[in-house]
Amino acid sequence: MIRTKNRITKQIKTNSMYRLKNLLVILILISCFSKINCQNRGTVTDDYVPSEGIKQNIFGDTANPKIKVYLPPSYYISDKKYPVLYYLTGSFTEVEEMFSGVVQGMVLNESLDTLILEGRVREMIVVIATAKLNLNKSGTRMPVFYVNSPIVGNWEDFIAVDLISY
Repeated sequence: MIRTKNRITKQIKTNSMYRLKNLLVILILISCFSKINCQNRGTVTDDYVPSEGIKQNIFGDTANPKIKVYLPPSYYISDKKYPVLYYLTGSFTEVEEMFSGVVQGMVLNESLDTLILEGRVREMIVVIATAKLNLNKSGTRMPVFYVNSPIVGNWEDFIAVDLISY
């Protein structure tokens, strides 16, 4: 009877150690994959670009259009220079929609991360600019088609001068 009890106690201890080892291996694997996953992801930042040309619109909209910037995975750990792609959304697309899957189901930062990881494109900075003007305080937005106009302001100059020099 005592041998059986000792054998059962030993088996319970062995099973517990086995489970603990398995749990430890799983935690180590999760940790490794999390680090790899994080290192292969770019970051997206929000910013506003001052523009005197847009300030000249008749609607009184801000002279600081919102932009989003995708920074490649190695941006913060490398001092290399990156090419910059200026992505102009369609006039009826909000900048945020490029990162939410609304536009053709694409999430821009995830697509770029995958293409870079697979070696199909090199790392790059992507700047996405808005193409809309706030008409009033209610949030109504009007597409501006990136043209210079005495009505909507100088959006072509915003892209060609203000945004690129920013």
